[in-house]
Amino acid sequence: MGVVIRQSFWGSVFAYVGVVIGYLNALYLRPKYLDPEQIGLLNIVVNNALLIAPFICLGMPSTLVKYYPHVEKDEARRRSFLSNQIYLILFANILGALLFFIFTDDIKSVFEKKSAAYNEYIFLSLMILVSQTFFIQLQSYSRVVLDIVVPAILKDIYLRIGYALLICLYAANLIDFGDTVKGLTLVYISATIIEAMHVLINQNFKMSLFSWTSMKNWIAETWNYSIYNLAASAGNSIYTNISFLLITTLIGLESNGIFTTCFYIGIIIELPNRAVLMITAPVVSREFKNKNYVEIENLYQRSSLTLGCIGFLFLIGIVCNIEDLFLMIPNGKVFSQGLYVVMAISFAKVFDMLFGLNGNILAYSEHYRVNVYFLLLSVAVLCILNLTLLPTIGINGAGIAFLVSTILFNLLKHYYIVRHLKISLFTKNHIWLLLIGFGTMLLFYFVSIWESPVLNIVGKSALISTFYGILIYKFNISRDINSFVKSIFKKYLNIKI
Repeated sequence: MGVVIRQSFWGSVFAYVGVVIGYLNALYLRPKYLDPEQIGLLNIVVNNALLIAPFICLGMPSTLVKYYPHVEKDEARRRSFLSNQIYLILFANILGALLFFIFTDDIKSVFEKKSAAYNEYIFLSLMILVSQTFFIQLQSYSRVVLDIVVPAILKDIYLRIGYALLICLYAANLIDFGDTVKGLTLVYISATIIEAMHVLINQNFKMSLFSWTSMKNWIAETWNYSIYNLAASAGNSIYTNISFLLITTLIGLESNGIFTTCFYIGIIIELPNRAVLMITAPVVSREFKNKNYVEIENLYQRSSLTLGCIGFLFLIGIVCNIEDLFLMIPNGKVFSQGLYVVMAISFAKVFDMLFGLNGNILAYSEHYRVNVYFLLLSVAVLCILNLTLLPTIGINGAGIAFLVSTILFNLLKHYYIVRHLKISLFTKNHIWLLLIGFGTMLLFYFVSIWESPVLNIVGKSALISTFYGILIYKFNISRDINSFVKSIFKKYLNIKI
C-alpha cells in the first residue's frame, strides 16, 4: 500500500489546506459579504452543472479505471482507448448543448416561481458543465497513473482560492455580483485547462486521430460496462446534488444558501475518504484482474479503520463545537437554522468512511451491476424523503433524507459483498473504534473552557485531539496510523515510540 498511502496522504494534505480556504469562504466571507439568496445562487449555478456532468461523461471515467490495466502496456491500444473516450464526451457535450438551447424556456420555467434570479445566469451552468466533463475525465486518467496530487490541488485549493478572491473583489466594490458569478465560471474553465496541460506534459497522455472503425470496436468491447457506469455516475451525481436542486425549486435560493453553508461544515469529514477512494480504485481494479481477493479484503479493512479513526475525530470536533462555531459565523443566527443539517451530514459521512471501499469493490468486480441497482434505490429513497420532508420541516428534512439514504446504501453494499464475494470488513478493532469515538464525544460534549467561542473551540479541539489520539494509538486501532506516527517521531524528533 506504499504508493496508496503516499498519494492518499498528499491528497488529504491538499484537501485539508482546501478546507481552511473553504472555511474562510463558507463560514466568513460568504456569510459576511453575501446574503443567503446570493450564496444559494452561486451554489446552484455550479451544482446544476455538476448534477448533469456525469450524464455527459457517459460513464467514461469509471470505464477508464476498469479497462486501463488491460491496455496500459500496448501503446496503440492505449492511445485509441483514451482518444475514443474524449471524442465521445465531446459528441455528448455538443448534443447536450443543442438540447439545452432547444428547451431553454422549459428549463427556466422550473425555477421561475421560487428562484427566478437563477435564470439570468443559467447559461453559465452550461459553460461550467462542459469544462467539468473534461476535467472529470482527465482527473480519472491521473487516477489510473497514480498521480492525484495536481487534480487535488486544482479541485480543493485552486477553485476555492478563486472563489475567495472573487468575493473579496465583490466586497471591495471592484466588481458587481454578476461579475462574481461570471468570474467563478472562468475559474472552473481555467482549472480544466491547467489539468489538460498537466496530463499532456507530465503524464504521457497521447491521442490518435478519430477512426470510426476503432470507435465501433471500442464501443462493442466496453458498451455494457459503460452503460452501467453511466447509470452509476448519474446516480452518484443525483445523490450528491439533488438536495440543492429540490431546496431551490421547493423552498427558494435563501434556504439553499443556508443549507449549502451547513452542508459544507459536515462534508469536510469525508475529504480523506475522497483521496483514498481516488487512489485505491485502480489498485482494486488490478487486484480483481489478478483475482487477489486476500489483498482486496486487507485493503478493505485497513482503509476502513484508518478512515474511521480520522472521520470520528472530525465528527467529535464538529458535534462538540457546533454551537460555538455558529457564534463565530457572521449572521450565525440565520445559518444556525441548519444545525441539524450539520449533524446529519457529519454522521452520514463518517458512516461512509467506515464502509469506505464498498463502492470500489463492487464497481470493479463482476458484480458491478448490483452497485448501480443499490445506488438507484438509495437515490429514490433520498428523493422521496426530500419531497416528503422539505415542505414540512424545511432544510433539516434534507439532512435527515441524506443520512437515511447513506446508511441504507452502505448496508446494502456491505451485505452483498459479504454474502457473494466472501470479503469481510469488520474486526474487533472496529468495536474499539466505536467505543473510543462515542465515548470521547460524550465526555467532551458538555465541556466548556472559555466564554470566547474561538478560544473554546481551540481549547476543546486540542483536548479532544490529544485524548482521542492517545487512545487510538494505544489500542493500535489502525496499523497505518500507528506506523505513520512512529515514522514522524523517529524522522523529525529522533524518538522511537
